[in-house]
Amino acid sequence: MFGEIFALLSSVFWGLNGIFVRKALQDVNPLSGTLFILTVNTLWLVFLVIADGTLSKNLTIGFENVLFLALAGLIQQFMGRTMTYFSVHYIGSSRAYTGTSTRIFFSAILGMIILGEKPTFLVAFGSALMIFGLYVFTTEDIRREGLALSLAAGFMYGLAAIFVKVGIIEESVSLSNLISLLSGVSALFVFSAYKGRVKPEKISPYLFLSGTALFIGTYFYFLSLSTTPVVIAVPLSNLYPIFTTFFSILFIQSLEKIALRTVFGVVLTVLGATLVYFG
Repeated sequence: MFGEIFALLSSVFWGLNGIFVRKALQDVNPLSGTLFILTVNTLWLVFLVIADGTLSKNLTIGFENVLFLALAGLIQQFMGRTMTYFSVHYIGSSRAYTGTSTRIFFSAILGMIILGEKPTFLVAFGSALMIFGLYVFTTEDIRREGLALSLAAGFMYGLAAIFVKVGIIEESVSLSNLISLLSGVSALFVFSAYKGRVKPEKISPYLFLSGTALFIGTYFYFLSLSTTPVVIAVPLSNLYPIFTTFFSILFIQSLEKIALRTVFGVVLTVLGATLVYFG
């Protein structure tokens, strides 16, 4: 029971993260904003690794663990997270986060390609639902590149999951996450410095709140994975676009116009991606 609650809590906090990001990006460039948010997330994770006694454990960490986790960080944090927040800047958090929820669709498809598994009816039906849900967004007056970025981010998250699975340090999920984050944040810092976008134009409290919500959501996600089967934890944690949409309606209507068809598109896309995962 606790595992299911943890998975839902991860969705809630990831949903809140979307609201805080939307507010924060009113005042800062998405690139410097992403770097700041991920830095806050990393600092929280460093504190957790120290507090939970991970560093005092006799861990078995091989070169392959570090290599695959570092690659996952480059794909997920540097590329995926940056694309996500640029997408939020262009089309709003509800639509952007719905696009990224295709991560479990891409994970399933990549698994079929790599493992040679055959698609089932659920995969086909879920894919059709997801595509139709995303099509609903294209009928709205939004920037198409924003939707494309969110889907690209979903692909990056799905791809990174494969590298995490190979490289994860079983004795410490938090340390695995930290290695991945440090890799992604380091690459993002270099890229931001090259673009002259290291320091945000304004240090908004929403940047801190976003990084903190992202950390808490991820922490609950890993707790759910450690206490409940993956087939339950992953779909429940993938409900975050629905929470993002709900919070958008409650708190940021002036920033983000949510129509009935937007809600319809969100639900169809999340449901479709979930069916693909179960397929």
